[in-house]
This record gives sequence, C-alpha cells and structure tokens, in this order.
Amino acid sequence: MPQNTNLQERYSALVEAKLRATSVFAHLFNNRYEGSPKAGAVKVPVRAEATVGDYNIATGGTLATPTTTYATIVCDNDNYVNELIDGYVAAAVPDGMIADRLDSAGAALADKIDVLLAAKLITDGTAVTGSGTASTKSNIYSNIIDAIQQAAALKVAKTNMRLAISNAAYGLLLKSDEFVRATAGDLEKFGAGFVGLLGGVPVYETPNLPANTEFVLFNADFCHYVAEWSVPVAVNDLADGTHIGASAVQGRQVWGALISKPATVLYRKSA
Repeated sequence: MPQNTNLQERYSALVEAKLRATSVFAHLFNNRYEGSPKAGAVKVPVRAEATVGDYNIATGGTLATPTTTYATIVCDNDNYVNELIDGYVAAAVPDGMIADRLDSAGAALADKIDVLLAAKLITDGTAVTGSGTASTKSNIYSNIIDAIQQAAALKVAKTNMRLAISNAAYGLLLKSDEFVRATAGDLEKFGAGFVGLLGGVPVYETPNLPANTEFVLFNADFCHYVAEWSVPVAVNDLADGTHIGASAVQGRQVWGALISKPATVLYRKSA
C-alpha cells in the first residue's frame, strides 16, 4: 500500500536535498517564484533599475513609475523516478536500502537537470569576444578575466556573477599561478562544484557543459529554475500483474527554467 503523507514529504525532501547538494546549476539559479509549478507555469519578477534624478528644492522630482515586470516560466519538463526494489513489499524494505535508492535518485536527477540548464545558458547566452579559439594554459586566466570585464561593462554586479567551467578548461586553469583555489571553508560556503575564486567571481567545475564549451559566466539573479513534486516520492507496492513481492521508489517532478536577461550570460567555446 502507498506510504503515508509524512513519509512522502520526507522522502521527497531527501531527494531534493541530494539534488541541490549535487547539482551545480540548480542551487546557483534563482529559485524564487510566485505560483505553483504543478499548475504548469509560474511568475518571476524581472526588476529594472530604479530611476534616479537630480532633486530640485523648488520643483521637487518627477515621480517615476516602477518598472518591475513579471515573466512567465512554463513548467513543462516532467522527470520521474521509478526504480524497482525486488523481493520486498513496501512495508518491508530496509531503511538502509531506501536511503541508498533516494540518494541515487537525487544524484541522477541532479545530473540530468544540470545538463539541461547548462544547455539553456549556452542557447540563450552570447559568445564572448574570441570564442571559437581554444584557450591554452597561458591565456585561460586572462580569457576569463576578459569575460568578467565584458560582463562588468554591461553593469552586471560582480557579487551576483558565477562562472561554470568545463573539466578540460579547469585543468588548464590549475596550471595558472594566478588562480586562487578553494579552501575547506569556501567549499562549505559556496556549495557543489566550487573550486575557487577568479577576479572575485566564484568558479564551479562541471562535466555538464555542452561540447566545446570552455566556460559560461552568468548572473544568478536572472537565471531561474523552479521545480515541484507533482507526485511525491514514495516506496509503493507493485501490483502490475507482472512483479510479485516487489515494490518501487516512485515519484514525478515538474520543473521549468528561464533566462530573464540573456545579455548577462556570456560563454566561450574552444571551437
């Protein structure tokens, strides 16, 4: 029989925690939204800069109209977990086995979502100057600094910048004396994939960037990821007429993503 609601909420939370602890992009993207992903779409605020003028003591200042708009994120991605546990009915599955399957589910979801979010960054973003030529150990550091400066020229706040780098490009970066590697305290502060700071920007290594992509620089405020369990995770008995004395870890999650300001996403490719 299906497990109770409290267990479903607990299992879903455990899978989600593993997903965010393992994923690079899911925990870096902006997760704030209004509405319910299960309904098919949510709203996210896209704030423009406030108008600042010169105040006149006699005439005052012109009243400006706020320019915050709301963008819609369509949540049409539907992932599922449906993993067989043979030889156990749901009520008899050992706790350790459940924990292992939940951990595995969270890691697998994280990997799949990271691939898709990374692809969206490249699809919606803009190639930096010099993209298409492979970096070397002698210029990888300066190429990234140039990208950061290009973003700064767009008035992207450095405090909100994040850099995701491929394994190959990170290997080149490690050979640069200028790169500041992460400390143990930094790893806990910045989360999964963090490898150090470059020009004041947190750097994250990931194997999930699209082919030939060396790195992608983005503003976390304008990269949105939302998700919700449409069917909470549970260990359910299988009564499909085929399996006997078996159960499965099952759940479905809907999610969506949006780059609300594509100009703030810059990437470099080697070819």
